[in-house]
Amino acid sequence: MSRPHLLYVAWGFPPSRGSGVYRALATANAFADAGWDVTVLTAPREVFVELFGADLSLEERVHPAIRVRHVKQELPHIDPDLAHWSKSRVASEPAWFSAFNRASERDFPERVYGGWARNLRAAAGQVHEAHPVDLVIGTANPNVDFVPGEHLHRAHGVPYVMDYRDGWALDVTTGNRSSTEGSRAWRREASLLEGAEEAWFVNEPIRAWYAQTAPSVAERTRVVANGYDGDLGADIDATREDRPARRVGPDGPLTFGYLGTLYGRVPIRELLKGWRAARARDPRIARSELVLRGHVGHQGRPDERAMALLAEFADDGIRHAGPVPKAQVAAVYAGFDVLTLPLIPGRYVTSGKVFEYAASGLPIVSVHGADSAATSVLTGHPAWVLTESMSADDVADALIAGARLATEGTAETVTETRQWARRYARDAQLEPRIEALGELVTRRASEDGRTAPAPSPHDDAARPLAPGDGGSAAARPGADTAGNSEDEPRRVVVVVGSESPADEAIASIAGKGNLAERLGAPDCAARVTVVCRVAPAADIEGVSDVVVVGEDASVLGRLSRTGAYGAAESAAARSVPGRVLASMSPMDSTRTMWRAVRANRPAIDAVRRADLVVAADLPAVRAAWSLLRRGDASRAVYGVSAAERLTSRGLDT
Repeated sequence: MSRPHLLYVAWGFPPSRGSGVYRALATANAFADAGWDVTVLTAPREVFVELFGADLSLEERVHPAIRVRHVKQELPHIDPDLAHWSKSRVASEPAWFSAFNRASERDFPERVYGGWARNLRAAAGQVHEAHPVDLVIGTANPNVDFVPGEHLHRAHGVPYVMDYRDGWALDVTTGNRSSTEGSRAWRREASLLEGAEEAWFVNEPIRAWYAQTAPSVAERTRVVANGYDGDLGADIDATREDRPARRVGPDGPLTFGYLGTLYGRVPIRELLKGWRAARARDPRIARSELVLRGHVGHQGRPDERAMALLAEFADDGIRHAGPVPKAQVAAVYAGFDVLTLPLIPGRYVTSGKVFEYAASGLPIVSVHGADSAATSVLTGHPAWVLTESMSADDVADALIAGARLATEGTAETVTETRQWARRYARDAQLEPRIEALGELVTRRASEDGRTAPAPSPHDDAARPLAPGDGGSAAARPGADTAGNSEDEPRRVVVVVGSESPADEAIASIAGKGNLAERLGAPDCAARVTVVCRVAPAADIEGVSDVVVVGEDASVLGRLSRTGAYGAAESAAARSVPGRVLASMSPMDSTRTMWRAVRANRPAIDAVRRADLVVAADLPAVRAAWSLLRRGDASRAVYGVSAAERLTSRGLDT
């Protein structure tokens, strides 16, 4: 007798490090643990490793019986390799993006990701032909993940479930509609909902909004909260000898912690201002520190505003200790005494981190509004403090209260808190749905006169790789560990086209840090030369040489610096057509920068000696691309972050 076969569609699946990956991983694993055959359709592995950012440790957590199929996806808009950029893109970035966005929505009404729909349909059909599918679950976002379920339902009657991590028609951050009732996007979403067996939502406010907006599907809507993985409390205890209260003592310094992505919409400033105020009022907190863990920014790019905030409060006992692989999460919690929870405002926003925080047993200080969906999750938590408002004084009061909870806590209160949070374990969220959907599959088979598939345990042995199967990191030795061990330092030229001093431009674009170390091989720093339009006002850490090309001395260059042209350019920047026209002007900043570089012999010589040319900003792209096309540069990429990812793996990858 065969097992039931689940086709699970998740653009963000390991090794993705996106916030939605934990829900996807847990759901696929839960079905495999329940004795289902599971096939996952996901994005190409290199999308995460090379572009969006990866946590390779997550691949080791995928159930060995799950078959992972990476479906081809074109994402040229974020490809940093300038060898792949077309002449039309370099000629006018705004015009190229406008055309790309229109093309991506042709098949499915979702910008950027809509173009993936065709490949997803084909992959789903191939999977079903090889091993008939009994159920499809698509988890969004992106919303194109819903397409394979609809496709197999129409072609073969396969039931499908829509799993919303956020909303589609609902903007969870504002509470407003993101697609109007008569729009193509809403018509498409409504059609998908009508055909779905179930629609899952991460919290009750989002479910209720959809039930009210699409009443015909209200009875099929369910809340499946994100939850937390495994026995987090036991994992935390295993990494330290004592409970928090014993470790810190009644008067010792505390470690306040935050674990999550740091970016502009998270109220980090409010947290840090409150922290500064608490240190001024409370001697114990003045001796304590706030440790922030997580990536700064989404999609593999640093969030400059968040980085500037960290620098602004660096002297206030604030420390950013970098991102955390999933395998090390328990150890990080073990080093904290109090957790801080700054959340994007909104009654529809929960954040998956809430459940993990609750399960840790540590005191939690929430820095968000009372109307947040996280409030309903944490209400009743024995060691939770919610700030009265987002003012510095109220946040400080909450932090001081959190310190008091840490001091007064005992092993018994920690155990009580963890037991309270057990309701949010992922298995407790998923088991009822897995059971109900298993009954659905059995009932459908009986109605069709087929032998019903039955769940059965999988062998513990890892499966062999199948043709076209991405496999895991362990199955591909050295996949992402290649380094560069040259005896000579790698030579890197960073081209800066900004009209600001080069040091300020680089700090704004790529953050602070030693460029020689950031752009070097794992065991050898690079020799970095900066080619810039405006000389740096201060030394740039890790830079060996600076070549200032100055302004474009041609007639067109001089015209571009006139007040009249500047005013016209500013006016054009207010609209998309205006930006397109301005980008095609011979006085566009990318063209004036290229003419200045082309006329500068030391700059050309530095590029010819380099192993890699990096266009640090958009005005530098034409210069770097043209140098590559002429054969002066051997390799060129756009963005310092992209260059870091490339050089960490080795330039030959």
